[in-house]
Amino acid sequence: MNNECFIKLTADIQNHWTYKKPETFKWWIDLLIMSSHEDRDEFVGTKSFILKNGEILCSINSLSLRWNVTKSKTARFIDSLRKRNDIDTKSDTRFTVITICNTENYLLNEKQSD
Repeated sequence: MNNECFIKLTADIQNHWTYKKPETFKWWIDLLIMSSHEDRDEFVGTKSFILKNGEILCSINSLSLRWNVTKSKTARFIDSLRKRNDIDTKSDTRFTVITICNTENYLLNEKQSD
């Protein structure tokens, strides 16, 4: 995978609910950047997972540490994104797969960026 990935932000990002608070906007952009920009293998321990375009393999704990906030604050933010259909999530006891909905609105693959 190329380390150069691009997200596109059009002027209407100002209408996204996260834009109103710098903290939530930062987290939303971080999720867009963290998401896979192409299908790829990801390993958790010895188990391999195929992440699709727009997916993130993480945990609430890892996001909390990354954003330097409590797990409950992180969980509430993720829940808010899910309720607004910005993301979908699948969880088990060790990790969560977050899927960015409508990835075509945010993610550019290499062919689109040229």
